[in-house]
Amino acid sequence: MKYFILRPDERFFDGPMLRNQRNAFNHSWICREHFYKIPKRNIISVTTTKDTIFPAVITSPYLLVSEVVRSVIEMFGDMVLAKDVVLVDSENGCMKQYFMVVLEELTGEIEAEKNVGGLKKKVILRIEGKPLKERNIFMMELDRCRDIVISLDFAESILRRKVQGIRLEEIELKER
Repeated sequence: MKYFILRPDERFFDGPMLRNQRNAFNHSWICREHFYKIPKRNIISVTTTKDTIFPAVITSPYLLVSEVVRSVIEMFGDMVLAKDVVLVDSENGCMKQYFMVVLEELTGEIEAEKNVGGLKKKVILRIEGKPLKERNIFMMELDRCRDIVISLDFAESILRRKVQGIRLEEIELKER
């Protein structure tokens, strides 16, 4: 099965700018062990313009997914911890609901193969529990950056729902 790295699109400049998110809760609580300490609903101020488009995924300072992406996660049945986050711009009268999620995190090693077109990255995963083919969304550390990895079926499902502001990059995954 094919897998993709799901990232916000860098060409997407006019997303909401989060303000004062440090006061909402302790950022060290965004993990499986302490997630229960975060309030069920969080309201975070944002700065928007009249042209602001809210992307399907916000990765900084923490992972936020739109209602559409959350519904696809539920449809596929992956175990994900989630809390409500409402982004509010009171100056422009704009509001959008997101979900702060904590995904399962897998570890792996990156191998580079020489290819006709240059170097091709292949990731060898060390997996415990259910096999890779039963996982549709998870986190991985790749090139010193934590990335969201999704299956082909998951990617097709969110693209059919016309999500905005994302970029998909194909990745080759192998189980060890």
